Amino acid sequence: MPLAIAVVGYGVAGATAALLLADQGHAVTLFEQAPKVESVGAGVMLQPSGQWVLGQLGLLGAATRRAEPLERILALTHRRARLVELCYQDLAPGCHAYGLHRGDLFTVLAEAVAALPITVLLGCRVACLREGGASLLTDGGGGRH
Repeated sequence: MPLAIAVVGYGVAGATAALLLADQGHAVTLFEQAPKVESVGAGVMLQPSGQWVLGQLGLLGAATRRAEPLERILALTHRRARLVELCYQDLAPGCHAYGLHRGDLFTVLAEAVAALPITVLLGCRVACLREGGASLLTDGGGGRH
C-alpha cells in the first residue's frame, strides 16, 4: 500500500532515501531548508554497502564513472601506530571501495530525483511534526503537509 512519506534533508542520504521509497511506489516529498541545492563537498569513500544500494537504484556506474577504486585502507595514529588496516580483498574477491567527490555523487542522485515523481520543496524548513490520526508536518512558513 503506497504511503505519503516526507524525507527531510536533500543531501546524499535524503536523496537516496527518497529514490528508494519512490522506487517502491510511495508518494515522496523531499524537504530542504536551503533555497537551492548544489553539488558541493569534499572527497568521500563509497563502501561496498553503498555500492550495493546504488546498484539497486541502477546508479552505480554513473556514480563511479570518475571514481578511483580503493583496495586498502590504512590509518595511522600521530605516533605512526596502526589504527585501522582493511584490505578489501580479504572480505570478498573483487571487493573494493571507491574514492570520489561528494559533488559527483550528489549530481547523479539529484538527476535521478528529478527524473521521478518526487516532490522537492526547497527553502522549506521543517518546524514541527505532529502525530495523531494522521501525521502532520509544519514548515517554517506555517505550511502544513
